[in-house]
Amino acid sequence: MGAALALHVPWERADRWLAEERRWRDLAAAMPSCDVPESRAVDAVFESCPWDQLASVGYSRHDDGVLYVHDVRAFADALGESTELFSDPLTAVHADGSAQAPWPVTLACARKGAVLHAECVMADVERAERKARREAIYDAFTPG
Repeated sequence: MGAALALHVPWERADRWLAEERRWRDLAAAMPSCDVPESRAVDAVFESCPWDQLASVGYSRHDDGVLYVHDVRAFADALGESTELFSDPLTAVHADGSAQAPWPVTLACARKGAVLHAECVMADVERAERKARREAIYDAFTPG
């Protein structure tokens, strides 16, 4: 006996659901390899910049590099940019002002953030390098 087939959404919303599935497929195709240095740099910038309430970057294999913006206008203002920064065709801006944007937009935002918050970013990078050097020399300390 074959597996039972079921609709994911009511039939009248099938076209919208399929369009969203295609958009996510295209977003996934634009994701960077996790091995590229830019991906690690983007992670460092987003972890250092004061954007917790405005935006975040996906980290799983399903959304690595996807930019999740909670408020497009506020995030654009924080970057000193217009909302045109989010005009990539794969960017989906929702009625509530939130958005998901592809890797090229994520990278552009990280580059701008690295310039705006260079002191914070560099302090975090230097701290991570000191820790890595210490652990390379003395091994990682695990209490207990």
